[in-house]
Amino acid sequence: MKALVLEEKNVAPRLMDAADPKVSQGQVLVDLKAASLNHRDAWILKGQYPGIKLPLILGSDGVGQLDGKEVVIQPGINWGDDERCQGNDYQILGLPQNGTFAEQVAIERQQVFSKPGHLSMEEAAALPLAGLTAYRVLFVRCKAQPGEKLLVTGAGGVLRCFASSLH
Repeated sequence: MKALVLEEKNVAPRLMDAADPKVSQGQVLVDLKAASLNHRDAWILKGQYPGIKLPLILGSDGVGQLDGKEVVIQPGINWGDDERCQGNDYQILGLPQNGTFAEQVAIERQQVFSKPGHLSMEEAAALPLAGLTAYRVLFVRCKAQPGEKLLVTGAGGVLRCFASSLH
């Protein structure tokens, strides 16, 4: 399969032939159709992330097909029992295991969900890691409630968006 492989820190990944993913017990093989670049990928590329082992196929977020259905991958694996913080076994797809910058990825079945029909493949691919992080901050850590106002800053501090209420 074709994949974008990082072979050396601070050197651009190369598009190359890579071994097809091996599917372990409890995993499925997703045929990827779209993947999203996350800031985490940039940190890994620069060698600014713990536990880097090369070569590696980057990419945490992805959308594809499984058994003829459009699916989105939730890249956070083994969160643990405490919803407030990750456990010792927590990892994110794309390091240490190969990620979504490839034609296929092997992932645990429970990490794959139906793609929301109102999102394009590209939109859905950009959602999982950042979306879940935002959800956890708002509803697990901050305990946001309907009717509360919030300020969301992002996009390098440029975007300021006011939400009139939570639904």
